[in-house]
Amino acid sequence: MYRKKCNEVKEEMESENKAHKATANRIAQGLGVLYRPGGEFDIQTDSVTIEVETTATVASAIARLEQAHGKVYVALTNRDGVEEALRLTANTRVGVLDSKGEVVRECGERHQTSQKLT
Repeated sequence: MYRKKCNEVKEEMESENKAHKATANRIAQGLGVLYRPGGEFDIQTDSVTIEVETTATVASAIARLEQAHGKVYVALTNRDGVEEALRLTANTRVGVLDSKGEVVRECGERHQTSQKLT
């Protein structure tokens, strides 16, 4: 039973890692840059900083992005994550991207209300 549970957790983590890598590479390619894992942020250019996250890690990423300068976005690996990010970025300056790199919420001034995806 324990071994089965460990294998399930391992498979879930590998799946999340694959989704993270695929999302980061897709967004970086769209910006004409390379995704370089292991850096301070997942994607960083002269004009924008992006963290790619799952629902489980989005809150800590938003806190880190609040400390960064310039345009900052959190990108989510799935639709459920986008909805959670919209909720968590209310009253922050952090923008939200979907897994394709499309802007769901612009970054900038602190958002006063959370937007709902339709």
